[in-house]
Amino acid sequence: MRKKLLLAVICVLLIPFGIAMTGCDSGGTSGETYDAGNISCTVPDGWKVFTSEELFTTEVDSSGEETAAEEEADPNSIYIYKGAEKTADIATCNGMTILYSPDGLLGSFDEMKSAYENVKEQKPLKLGDYEWKWFTSKLDDGEFEYAIMATESGDAGIEIQVVLKNGENTISMDDEDVKSIIESIKITAADETK
Repeated sequence: MRKKLLLAVICVLLIPFGIAMTGCDSGGTSGETYDAGNISCTVPDGWKVFTSEELFTTEVDSSGEETAAEEEADPNSIYIYKGAEKTADIATCNGMTILYSPDGLLGSFDEMKSAYENVKEQKPLKLGDYEWKWFTSKLDDGEFEYAIMATESGDAGIEIQVVLKNGENTISMDDEDVKSIIESIKITAADETK
């Protein structure tokens, strides 16, 4: 039941990005840079990276221990959550999904906005190497709040979904750790123009 709830939450969060979901494995260490293969970011203290493999193929055995399937990590995505230790924790934690596409954004900015409720467009924001278009959204009577960000670099696109509010847990776009993650995002693909 708990695994199904976790997968349902992740599916709802990723639907607007049209993500094809795959596997599960553990990611970066706090305070270090995590490189998924084509995209990287700094992982501040108190944050944990989860790969798509960890999120989508982790199982819990009878003793409550999580095990991950042996699958290849997606080099185009980073899932980073504040205060999470295990994959089940992301159902109640704030975090970010960072997606890289060598072929530009996964959808137009207007298409992104149409997938959310109570959209409020924000002024472009310059953080790190990129200028981000972004908007905020509230769902379920304010139970969940998001910041959706997008930028392009040459032919490539980067999209971020920041879970600002998850029940009683909140983070802000003004938080130093949130800004440091976004500022640290780098395209690490060998050829950005593929």
